[in-house]
Amino acid sequence: MSGAENASSAYDGDALRDRVKGTVNGVTTAYVGNYYEYNVTIGAPTSYYYAGSTRVALRTPQGVYSVAGREFALSVADIAHAREAQHKA
Repeated sequence: MSGAENASSAYDGDALRDRVKGTVNGVTTAYVGNYYEYNVTIGAPTSYYYAGSTRVALRTPQGVYSVAGREFALSVADIAHAREAQHKA
């Protein structure tokens, strides 16, 4: 790695100080809670899926990926069910 990173973040105005935008080395990402982010620079969305408070999977334009390890291996049906539950909440 050469040189220093250039980074900035923007937060909403409530007491929780949720990050709503971040820029690292010219790549800007917008955040919607912990469930969605959008890379503004290249136009790439990422959705995150949770089992309780544990992030277990993410969806990008390239596919769905487990992020929690083998003990949380998920099927497509499991992810669809988690997504449906998220939208009802």
